[in-house]
Amino acid sequence: MQTSGESPIAFSRDRAGEVTLSTKEHGLQILYSINGGKQQVYTKPFNLRRGGVVTVQYKGNKSSTTSMSFGKIDEIPLEAIYASSMEPDEGEATHLTDNKLDTYWHTQYGVTLTKFPPLGRL
Repeated sequence: MQTSGESPIAFSRDRAGEVTLSTKEHGLQILYSINGGKQQVYTKPFNLRRGGVVTVQYKGNKSSTTSMSFGKIDEIPLEAIYASSMEPDEGEATHLTDNKLDTYWHTQYGVTLTKFPPLGRL
């Protein structure tokens, strides 16, 4: 419960373990600690892939203190983000990382071929 009217500090962690802290409050510094360690000023996302407890508060306001526990991330699932060529509805790039033996990726082979950029000029 926020006694001084500040918005709560939001926690989020992506699939790779990067923790982001955010607030709607402008001009207030967020302090954080990991597993009861030394408090630090939050300036950018930090890695917490090993898991742990993150405790946060607004600087100068101990009543805003809150904590969140994150489990360990053992594996980061692979994801195909971009492929310069693929066969639609059959050989999508997402098949590279879906762990299914009956799917596959391949370059486009239909009537409309992908035009690749030149590798160099002489």
